[in-house]
Amino acid sequence: KDQDGQWYYLDPKTGAMVSDCTLIIDGKKYTFHSSGAWKPSSLKEGWNQNTYVNHRLGYRITIPDYFQAVTTAKQLQEDGKREEFTASAPDQSVNITVSEYQLPHWLSDGQPDLQLMVLMKLLYGIEAMPEKVTFHDCQFIKLTVGRSEGMTMEVYCRKTGTSLLLIETLYLDTDKRIMDEILGTIELPD
Repeated sequence: KDQDGQWYYLDPKTGAMVSDCTLIIDGKKYTFHSSGAWKPSSLKEGWNQNTYVNHRLGYRITIPDYFQAVTTAKQLQEDGKREEFTASAPDQSVNITVSEYQLPHWLSDGQPDLQLMVLMKLLYGIEAMPEKVTFHDCQFIKLTVGRSEGMTMEVYCRKTGTSLLLIETLYLDTDKRIMDEILGTIELPD
């Protein structure tokens, strides 16, 4: 940070100041002007029309205009979970809930992918094998929780610091394309 309050970033390999680019640093996206000064995001925390942004957990997601979204932003519950929002299609055929889950201490170090897989199995009580998926520049662990009567429930999680970003989806199999489009909007915020 310089005397005028501008932030700059020096490439750790070369020591040179970066400029006119966007970088992912410690899992967060930063954009730098041609002067090298960091350009803060123009998106505020929370809803920006139909895009929800959480800088602390490091994501943004866009929900279709016709969906009904309810922002809950509850306090952290005893089980370590805090719901951010729920959004649904008018006919409830596609539902998505985004939450934060405070990680247990045993998940703070070690092999994060393996630990997340174990945690997801514990949370949802099933033996399904999780898989890795990536949306833009965000990597998640995906677990298919269940399928019945033409509906599918999937959970996506991503470790961010001492928290877990948890995205629970429930949709009619005939509306999988809509859910895929929503998930395809997930990316790191600017």
